[in-house]
Amino acid sequence: MALGTQKMSNLFSLGSPVDGKTSSFNEISELLSAYKTTTTIIEGWGPTNLAPIVRYFGGLAKEDHIVNKQSGKAKLYRVLVIMTDGKFHDMPETKEAIIKVC
Repeated sequence: MALGTQKMSNLFSLGSPVDGKTSSFNEISELLSAYKTTTTIIEGWGPTNLAPIVRYFGGLAKEDHIVNKQSGKAKLYRVLVIMTDGKFHDMPETKEAIIKVC
């Protein structure tokens, strides 16, 4: 759950967990800075169901690949960071989702 909100979300942009805006970074140092900031303002909450997030993220990556291939533009990379308390409530489904998106 993002602090300052009453809405729980298991998926948010590193740079903006409260307002849900998409973040992009030009350098790894920017990504790491956003990670450090984000981890200080979010609160973990269960249950942790990762399969839907993996499927969603995989769909975004597939769309990016198609657009990049068609346009010939520079590659776009997405980074999926999973932060949990170690308890997955849908482990078999998550494993299957990871295999399918890879």
